[in-house]
Amino acid sequence: MRLIYVCLITLVLLGCEKELQFSNPDFKPKLVVNGFVSTDSTANISLSMSTSTLTQPSKTLLGGKAKVLILKDELLLYSDSLTLRNGMLPVPFKPIVGSIYELRVSHSNLPTIIAIDTVPLSKPSITIDTLKDEGTSYRLVLKIKDHIETNRYTINLNFRSKELQGIDSISRLYPVTFTSSDKIFLSNIKTIATGRKLAIFSDETWNGTERSIELIFDKSLLEYPNVIPEFVELNVKGISKNMYDYYIELNNNSHVYGGPLSSVSRVVGNVSDGLGAFCFYTERMTQLKLPH
Repeated sequence: MRLIYVCLITLVLLGCEKELQFSNPDFKPKLVVNGFVSTDSTANISLSMSTSTLTQPSKTLLGGKAKVLILKDELLLYSDSLTLRNGMLPVPFKPIVGSIYELRVSHSNLPTIIAIDTVPLSKPSITIDTLKDEGTSYRLVLKIKDHIETNRYTINLNFRSKELQGIDSISRLYPVTFTSSDKIFLSNIKTIATGRKLAIFSDETWNGTERSIELIFDKSLLEYPNVIPEFVELNVKGISKNMYDYYIELNNNSHVYGGPLSSVSRVVGNVSDGLGAFCFYTERMTQLKLPH
């Protein structure tokens, strides 16, 4: 009798199942651009395809050829078909500070994308004030001399190390999470609680002047098995307005879903008829020996 009841309950539960429709018949795929280009190198842009819900990410990578057109200050700079290599599009131009570039890309039957961005006018001007060992942490103080034009920046830290593998060693780069007492950095719930790997800020309150910025990172972050830290790399970027706005959108949509303060908006970028971003930056990198 008990077996009969179990079978009846199972049948009732199976009868309550409802298949949910996740596919969207109105979905139209678009090109996705991941193009953050330094003035120190030629452009190498990631190109993929947007997917509907539950589509395998591995199927978004694009191959074959893409038709590329580039304008510099509204004049034709380049027009040709380029071969995608593992989803990367090597575009043969090196950006010049202050110039405006327009990128147009067509691939198969996807909509042609158009993206425009202006290269920042100058590289960040930085000096190192202090890098001190404070017991359980390091304290780094740098100074940024801001130029008179409106500027936007990012800061990130990495540490270069030797990783021992048997009798050999290889060089590796690890990102460093840091905190700061400075209030100029763009923040969200996660960065306030646990620190950040990337600081985003503008010169809105200190344009054309010099500012000291403090970064603090825990020594334990540099402790990996069989790893010998060599030095810390400080990377300060001067980023375009489009790149700054894109980072703001990403920041506002990160690590807040489901919370009482959550607000979800679409991360648009500056790519017309597509997704992602095509942006420029200048950068200044400094290697710092860790104090003992």
